[in-house]
Amino acid sequence: QELGLDAHRVAHVGDSLHHDIAGANAANIPNIFITGGIHSEALDQPIGNADFVPSIQSLESLFDVNGSHVPTHVMPLFKF
Repeated sequence: QELGLDAHRVAHVGDSLHHDIAGANAANIPNIFITGGIHSEALDQPIGNADFVPSIQSLESLFDVNGSHVPTHVMPLFKF
């Protein structure tokens, strides 16, 4: 809001379901959950492996366990 941008023209990127994804969902902002971050161990994802894609079942299980914070998008790694 402060920047005057439409919420659908931006996306919040983060690896925490409790902080990043929950906050973005509460603000109705599209979001990208990075599976290679703090939840990588729960998803059996090797750290730093951009080629690893968790199964839909493992993602759904993680979302259920963590309060149903479901992201709009999922990526294995964010690197720039």
